Amino acid sequence: MKLLLGLAVASVAGVAVVGFSAPADLPELAGSVVKLTDKTGHGSGVHIGGGYVLTAAHVPGSKKAMAYVRDDGKRGQAKVIWASPEYDVALMKLDAAEGLAASNLECRAPGKGETVLLEGNPLILEGITTWGRIAGGETSLGPWASVLPVDASIAGGMSGGGAFDVEGDLIGINVGAMVQSLGLGGTYVGLSLIVPGSTICGLLARDE
Repeated sequence: MKLLLGLAVASVAGVAVVGFSAPADLPELAGSVVKLTDKTGHGSGVHIGGGYVLTAAHVPGSKKAMAYVRDDGKRGQAKVIWASPEYDVALMKLDAAEGLAASNLECRAPGKGETVLLEGNPLILEGITTWGRIAGGETSLGPWASVLPVDASIAGGMSGGGAFDVEGDLIGINVGAMVQSLGLGGTYVGLSLIVPGSTICGLLARDE
């Protein structure tokens, strides 16, 4: 089941009440996002056809393979084909992809203000989609050589999941978020970060 989360906040007797809604014109996504797992945790990946899955390089890390769970519940093993720690992008190959939906990868960097949907498997949840806008231009930030900021929520486990445009095409991969500590054990999650499709296509075109 897919859940589409958009944030609305109201105040009732001094207490913040959070409700969830989304614009009616956002697309139904293809069901191409898989959950990648191992003994230490999990992440996400996006099937782009032929059994090939894009993910964030830090999801497999130094591992050569991970288990996966498809949207239809089927399980198997995914082998790492290559990984680029500099851009935090990796390509993996599923051992069985028959019947699995694939997303069309657009080789472009979405523009500032463009609506984007982020899909992945955060924490104990699966098949979650949040939405927002591209909040700024392409930049080098922290460990990432090329990322775009997005004002949509992201949580642990969504790394490697897809960033989609309003046509349902894949335009980036989720890699991280900017987090500010508020003290007392609390944190504020600000902007999410994606690697744009233009960068990903450049990596896919390299010689193996």
